[in-house]
Amino acid sequence: MTHACPSDEQWERYYQGQLPADQTEALHRHLDSCEQCRQRTCLHEDNLALLDDIRVVVDRTAAEPADEFLGRRYARGARVGPYELQDVLGVGGMAKVFRAVHTETGLVVALKILKGEYQASAEIRARFAREERALAEMQHPNIVRIYPPESREGGDERIWIAMEVLIGGSLADWIARQRRADRRPKPDKLLATSLQAARGLGAAHAQGVVHRDIKPSNLLLDEQGRVKVSDFGVVQALDSTTWVTGTGQHIGTPAYMSPEQCKGERATPASDVYSLGATMFELATGRLPFTVEGGSPFAQMLKHISEPAPDPRDLQPKLPGRLAAVILKCLEKDPQDRFANGDALCAALDEASRPEPVVERPTPIAVAEAGVRVNIPMVRQQLERLPQRSIIAWACRCARRVQRFTKDPRADRAIEMAEAATAATDQADEQRTSARMLSRMQQLRAASLAAAYADADVGNAAVAAARAAAATSACAAARCVADAAADAVFALESALIAARQGEASVTTCWHDAQKDFRRLYRARLGAPGTIGLPVPPDFWAEGG
Repeated sequence: MTHACPSDEQWERYYQGQLPADQTEALHRHLDSCEQCRQRTCLHEDNLALLDDIRVVVDRTAAEPADEFLGRRYARGARVGPYELQDVLGVGGMAKVFRAVHTETGLVVALKILKGEYQASAEIRARFAREERALAEMQHPNIVRIYPPESREGGDERIWIAMEVLIGGSLADWIARQRRADRRPKPDKLLATSLQAARGLGAAHAQGVVHRDIKPSNLLLDEQGRVKVSDFGVVQALDSTTWVTGTGQHIGTPAYMSPEQCKGERATPASDVYSLGATMFELATGRLPFTVEGGSPFAQMLKHISEPAPDPRDLQPKLPGRLAAVILKCLEKDPQDRFANGDALCAALDEASRPEPVVERPTPIAVAEAGVRVNIPMVRQQLERLPQRSIIAWACRCARRVQRFTKDPRADRAIEMAEAATAATDQADEQRTSARMLSRMQQLRAASLAAAYADADVGNAAVAAARAAAATSACAAARCVADAAADAVFALESALIAARQGEASVTTCWHDAQKDFRRLYRARLGAPGTIGLPVPPDFWAEGG
């Protein structure tokens, strides 16, 4: 198999996670040298990792609940390798972090342990170990230190990582405290903080490592307040805030991700620069560069792709001009227009630290955006009382009502794909095959982005209707009910805007959406937080 291309049977067994380990390694080596197979399967490096993750998701139903597993085996005083566990420091999507003490040296560490359901996957453990070894070699004052792997006994091989303990919290905690006190950092503090984060990124980029998910919660502080970059993808692949898109790549957190990551393109060092720029914007102003009422991740992605970043001085007039210019350059849409990597950003921040006259800009007059206003948080909260298929069905109904304003087939295709998801059955060969799950995710993400830009040059009503359609496929591709509800609300908002701009009855559109919700709620097609039962084909036939 090293030289010949894999057979169809071998590919299918690989997709299902049933290919023996030696053949899997041979297949990976073959992909390194065979462009035809990579194009045929779209299995570039990031996609291989995604398939590993999807296999874990497929098998999670048979695993023990993570908290019970960890709580029973990893209680205070338990031994894990050479460490004795103390208190819990935090819980993430795939791991739990404990304060622990090395029983021989007395070294206090933060011990990150894979949750039980992920320990069951040999592929996840192997990737965990590979990344641990790579990061242990990346020593820098502004990168969280990972202690070199030791020999492990007792069945704990490759399920934990020992890191330095940082007691200063994260930049996310610091920003929250500043926001509660209605304070903003002074320019010199903002510069120093940004420089430290950029230096850590520069060191990683110099070794060919791209973070992909820079955000305040991944920038930790030591007891002196020094910034350290953490979580270089070691265990974040299935975190609830981390998204995947049409090509199956990990693309980070919607509030901070770069335009190219939103579009499913490969992340580069310039992508990390964009995310750090969004973090710097939030540090300087107390708010994100792009916000969305209702929290729709898809709507936020569209803003990253198409809306120019606002000048941070509009919100913080005393911000030095050179520093504002650095932030805006970080947030350029085209990666070629940004700083190429962390080192280039460091040089620009050093230049911006030179004294300059402060020119206050006039505070802009807030102008209420024209459009339909509904209680977005309340609508989202109500939708979360439905199972996910019912939420998708509701979004499709909202979008269908305004599709007469757009003739672009991409918009109709997006809704059709979402509607198909509401009626899908749970047969094993349809839902429990990794290849099918990956394909469905790719198709829905691609359809949502294609529909979002349908009719872009036709008219406002057509654009809003296309975005309503796009939101339905984004809703169907969501990996949790909260995201599905947020994208469904964005479908409603877009539909109401399309109705207003197309001179249709906004009131009727809104009342119909309310009636649809009540009907789905009474139907009880599943418990809140679950995927739910399929929506019957004739569900809307009566009075629909």
